[in-house]
Amino acid sequence: MSEGSTQTNIPTWAKYLVGALVAGTVVYVGGRMYLSSGEDESQNTEENLAKYGAVDDKTKKALLKKQDGNNFYKEKKYAEAIKSYEEGIKLCDSENKQVLSELHQNIAACYSYLLDSVNEIVHCTHALAFNPTFAKALKRRSAAYEKERKLKDAADDLIVLASLDRANAAEYQAKARELYTDAASIIAHYKFPKIPEANRPIPHQQMFSWIFHSSVCNPIANIVRGKTSESLFAGDDIFLSIIQNLRNHKFDRALEQTEEYLHDFSSEDKSKSIEGLYLVKLLNLKFKLVQRRFTLVKQMIADLTVALEKDDLQFDTAIVSKENILVTFKILQLDYAFKQSELEGDAFFEEHIAPYENNTDILLNYGIFKSTDFSSFLRILKTDKWLRWFSGVGISDMTSMPNNLGKIEEFATKSFAADPNNIFAKWYRYYGVSLNAMVTGDYGEFLKNVEEFDTAVTGCGYNQDSFIGWFFLSQLCAVSDQVRAIEILDKCRQIYPLNVVIPIVQVSLQPGPTDGNMDFTMHLLKMKKTCEEVLTIDPHNSMALKMFARILMEEGKLDEARSYLEKALDNSSSVEEYAEVSLDTMVFEGLNLNK
Repeated sequence: MSEGSTQTNIPTWAKYLVGALVAGTVVYVGGRMYLSSGEDESQNTEENLAKYGAVDDKTKKALLKKQDGNNFYKEKKYAEAIKSYEEGIKLCDSENKQVLSELHQNIAACYSYLLDSVNEIVHCTHALAFNPTFAKALKRRSAAYEKERKLKDAADDLIVLASLDRANAAEYQAKARELYTDAASIIAHYKFPKIPEANRPIPHQQMFSWIFHSSVCNPIANIVRGKTSESLFAGDDIFLSIIQNLRNHKFDRALEQTEEYLHDFSSEDKSKSIEGLYLVKLLNLKFKLVQRRFTLVKQMIADLTVALEKDDLQFDTAIVSKENILVTFKILQLDYAFKQSELEGDAFFEEHIAPYENNTDILLNYGIFKSTDFSSFLRILKTDKWLRWFSGVGISDMTSMPNNLGKIEEFATKSFAADPNNIFAKWYRYYGVSLNAMVTGDYGEFLKNVEEFDTAVTGCGYNQDSFIGWFFLSQLCAVSDQVRAIEILDKCRQIYPLNVVIPIVQVSLQPGPTDGNMDFTMHLLKMKKTCEEVLTIDPHNSMALKMFARILMEEGKLDEARSYLEKALDNSSSVEEYAEVSLDTMVFEGLNLNK
């Protein structure tokens, strides 16, 4: 959809994302910004008939009624004003579109002061039917929609308004982003939990996190990472194949093999072991959790609880300890509880974790589960809003900040104290400390914390143990040094070449077309190549599908863009992902209002 090809000149997708990266997620942070309707305070009481050109007697009478209404409006006699405006409407022929649109808009203004936003919307809509580019009516209807919590409709009007009022376009677009974001969040929290349970594709990043950077006790993760020798399972070919597929990020195939393993397991088969059986059971439970097959998960948890409580169940400690099996199981139960609600997660932690309350993995994962929104905080770093926080502007109004952000620092610190050898707790702690400095607006403390973080992770080199530390550091560096952030991510990709998040984050940090140092077409080609690479590894990756939709939008391939957004929505694996894709869908529809 090119500019100039339509009547209202709606900005393209890239131009809409002012202050945000084309490859990133649209985010607006800060206090709520309500648009005033101050121009109505000075309704003209003297009609300038000349602006209407030659008018007939009926129109002149209608304009006199409008003037009467303006006088009543000025005296705050809104009911009388409405009556006069309505009498003027009755005198107008349908061809008198300008007069009719003004009369309806004035009635809407009266209803605004009468706190009747429903009728305010009705008359703004009538006004816009006669004059679709009536900026005052668009602005008023948007504000009324917001009062009625019809946030998407409010944002749609602001997108059109931004194309009409270029001087204030940035303000309208920022407000539209805020409204779309709020609307998407409401929709996601309502719709996502109602998605029917099904055999969904495995979200790669959730499995990657569970295996590669959130636990030092998880026995499956330790085998995959080479901390425990796989030779202990020599002869168990299917088990070893599962481990190899996890290393290669072939999670869907690994799921199929766990099902086969459990179906065919026989204690008579000497190549199989009780240790392998329970490790595969835990892995299968994790797969079902990330698929959100909660009915099945609930039964699996009940069965595993009974089995693990049997006194005669013993494990060869040379292979795996029962304690690590139990800790990993408790974390999966905690994960399940948090996927139901934060209240259930907290209740489970309080009631069922007591024997393990000082376990380093339990503490770290509780902090991660409590801060599920903290990852979206990174997207804020990719906008220009962070500068407002550090300059002390509006810090007290950051109502959109994740409520539990501080839990990362708190529980990572406790986890590290419980086991100073927990390298993952160390990196989460540095990360949490740095983020909290940012939230409080202490830029000096933030820079100090990032420098300490940098020194610590540099001392470890680039390896599996330091990967998540480097990844976190790259996101913090992105605040002020995107070149360094990209360099770090390049090295992170060498550690885990198949990780699907790194390339998407990396391309989002590349200088965009608005920076003047990269041709827009080349920028889109780079994004497209990244999406193709990710979708080759993970065909159901919602981030890549969403990014591809944006590229197609820029290319004017609207039907294909809509199709990719639908795929991204279908493959969302969390409320947050569902909200982000819903947001993009709303923006897409808003930018095509005039189609």
